[in-house]
Amino acid sequence: MQFDDRLATVLRMQTGSVRAAHTQFRQLLDLAGSAPKGADDSQLETAYERLSVLSAEIPAEIRAMMVREPGLRLRNPAFVAYLASQEPQVAIAAMSNAQLTEDQWEALIPALPTAVRAHLRQRADLPPAARDLLALLGVRDLVLPQPADGTTVIDQPVTQRAKAPAPAPTASPVSPPTVSPARPQPPRDPIEIFLAEAAGSVLELDPALALAGEEGDGGIGAIVRRIEAFQRARAAAPPTPSPEAPRLPLGEQQDDELPEAPQSFDFITDADGRIGWADAAVAPMTVGMALAGRKPDAPARADAATLAAMRRRQPVRDGKIVLEGAPAIAGHWRMDAMPVFSSSGGRFSGYRGRMRRPAMAPAIEAASETPDSHADRMRQVIHELRTPVNAIQGFAEIIQQQLFGPTPNEYRALAAAIAGDAARMLAG
Repeated sequence: MQFDDRLATVLRMQTGSVRAAHTQFRQLLDLAGSAPKGADDSQLETAYERLSVLSAEIPAEIRAMMVREPGLRLRNPAFVAYLASQEPQVAIAAMSNAQLTEDQWEALIPALPTAVRAHLRQRADLPPAARDLLALLGVRDLVLPQPADGTTVIDQPVTQRAKAPAPAPTASPVSPPTVSPARPQPPRDPIEIFLAEAAGSVLELDPALALAGEEGDGGIGAIVRRIEAFQRARAAAPPTPSPEAPRLPLGEQQDDELPEAPQSFDFITDADGRIGWADAAVAPMTVGMALAGRKPDAPARADAATLAAMRRRQPVRDGKIVLEGAPAIAGHWRMDAMPVFSSSGGRFSGYRGRMRRPAMAPAIEAASETPDSHADRMRQVIHELRTPVNAIQGFAEIIQQQLFGPTPNEYRALAAAIAGDAARMLAG
C-alpha cells in the first residue's frame, strides 16, 4: 500500500522568504490542480486556506504567470472553479491552461463568471458540447456571420447595381409548392440588440442621419452617406460660442463701454506738492505727479496765483491747473486745497483738496490764458536770464571789492555798474 503525503509535506514548509512563498504556491497549484476525485478533503481545504494566505502576499501578475506555466496540471474542476473566482488575471490564466473533460466543462461553465466565460470562448480546443453550452448562455464570437451559400457580398453603389442586367426568366414546369418545416431561430445576440437600439437613438437625435437612413440599402455605402449627412448638418449649424470661452485681445467685438471720465477727484500731497494719494479711479494716473512744478514740460502746470499760494503754504481756492497724461485726466482743472500741518510739531505736511472740471469750455479757457502781451513775454525772458545774471553779479562784486587783489579804478567802476544793472534785472 502506498501513501501520497506530498500535499502534507508541502503544507509543513516554512515560508520565511519571498522565494520560499513562491515555491510553496507553485507546488500547491500543481498538487491541488491534479488531486484525484477521492483525495483527502481536509488536506485540500487546508491547501485552499494556505493558497489564500499566499495570494495576499504574492501579486496577481506573478500568480497569473505561475498558473499559465505549460507544465502545470489543472485537472480538478473544483480547483479550476476556485481559481476562476480570483483576480481577472489569475482567472483568465486558469481558463487558458485548464485541462478538463467534456463532462467536466459542462458542469463547470454555468458556475463561471460572465467575463471568464467570454474569455473561455476564445479557446480553440474546447469540446463541441462546451461551445454549444456557451452559445446557449449568450457567449458568441464578435464577428459577422458568413452567408449560407459561402459567397461574399461586396457593397456597391445603388446606380451600379441598378444597371446590372437582370437574368432572363426561364420557363420551368409548375410544381406544387412544398411546405418545409420551420426551423427554430437561434437566440438573438445581446450585442446585436444593443447596437440596434443605439442606432435608433442616434437617428432620433440627428434628423440628417434619419433622412440618410431612408435612402435604402445598408452596408458601407449607407454608413458613408450617413457620415456625409452628419457633416453637412454640423457645418450648416451656426456655432454658438460658450460664455466661458476665452476671448482674444484683438479682433473681438467690443461690448463693454469705456468708463466715463471723472469730473472730480480728491487728492493728498506731501510737503513738496507731489500727489501721494488719490481716488481709486484716477490713482494710477495721478499718484506721483508734482502740482507745484514750474517747468514748461511738467505734467501738471498751475497758474501763478496757485503757485504763489502753495509756496506760502496758504489755502488754494479755485486755482487753475492743467494736467497732461491719460485721456481721463488730461485737460484743464480747478483746484481747491487746504494746507495740512502736523499736530505734534506744527510742521507743514502737504495739501488735502479736490480737483474738478471747469464749467467753461477748455478751448475758451485756453484762449483766455494765452500769454500774448509784451509784459508777459518780458517776464518770461527775465525768468530765463535769472540764473546767468546771478553768476555775473557775483563776479562783478568780486572785482569791485578786490577780493583777489588790487584792481584799477576803471575796472572797479565798470564792475559796480554791472552789479547795479544785474540787481535791477533780478528785482524784476
